[in-house]
Amino acid sequence: MLGILTRPRRHQAPPSLDPALLFACILGLLVAVTAGLWASRPDMGQGANITKAGRPSDDYYLALDRAGHADHHVLYFGTDDEALGHLRRADVLLLGNSRLMFAARRRVLDPFFEARGQRYYVLGFGFREGDRFPLDIIEKFDLRPRLVIVNADGFFTGAYSDFARAVRSDTAIGARQLQSESEIGHEVRRVIHQLVPNWVDLFGRPGFPWRQELVIYRSRTNGTWYLSPWAEGLRRVESRPLHEPPLSNREVEAARRFKAAMDRRGARLVLTYVPTSRPLGGGPALFAELLGVPFVMATPPGLRTEDDDHLDEPSAVAWSQAFIRELERVVP
Repeated sequence: MLGILTRPRRHQAPPSLDPALLFACILGLLVAVTAGLWASRPDMGQGANITKAGRPSDDYYLALDRAGHADHHVLYFGTDDEALGHLRRADVLLLGNSRLMFAARRRVLDPFFEARGQRYYVLGFGFREGDRFPLDIIEKFDLRPRLVIVNADGFFTGAYSDFARAVRSDTAIGARQLQSESEIGHEVRRVIHQLVPNWVDLFGRPGFPWRQELVIYRSRTNGTWYLSPWAEGLRRVESRPLHEPPLSNREVEAARRFKAAMDRRGARLVLTYVPTSRPLGGGPALFAELLGVPFVMATPPGLRTEDDDHLDEPSAVAWSQAFIRELERVVP
């Protein structure tokens, strides 16, 4: 009896909370806090771009967000019937890397080509894509443009980007699945981040320098990009001599091969240059001299960039305006 009376009392563990209930409570608290902040701070979402990015119209499909990049797949496999139809009917193709995609502004190009009864399509890509990938698309869908305009800086590489090689090894079914998942995931994230945003995106913290997520939509009608956000350029684009550096043997071979492919399709080739502080290849004007084709010089003053690679929006508009003025002189 004494041993029983002196035995230490066991402490019972407190009942554990149901994980689902705990999650629901935390989620509800975050949603309530977020709703209060949205109401008191309408400008709070400026950092979380996914909450305010939205396609301008149904003419645009998702090309890129933080979750993935579907642009190459859509155009290489022709997963968007409407976009493919416009691409096939285009009288004018504009080719180049992401520098051209930033620079080519729809509000400038649309009235110019519409007034001349011409349909255009900007068939440029990110990942510093060169000549091989768009040429594959031209040949795959038997495109027959009358005029092909190329941003010659870094275009004639004779190679695919690493991303393009991965895309070419995919399948049409995989491409359609990727596009569907990208679109659905993008819209779901936009809704969820309205309720519970990524607080790092909103306010940032050390080690997370990028506060805004770049979202890109692409026009089915003419291939132009719509970007959100588009950072203001804080640095001037440095000018460069367009006849330097000399062309490499690989660039010469790639340029001649591309010109021959356009000749077989009855397309006239014209070269241009989107100013940048980071040249990618041989002097852009040298390609025009090599191939014996016109070179559209569009270098308006005061161009600015945020990343030393791409033009900001006012500069892109200025470049597009200068480009069409010079294009009309070169190709009446």
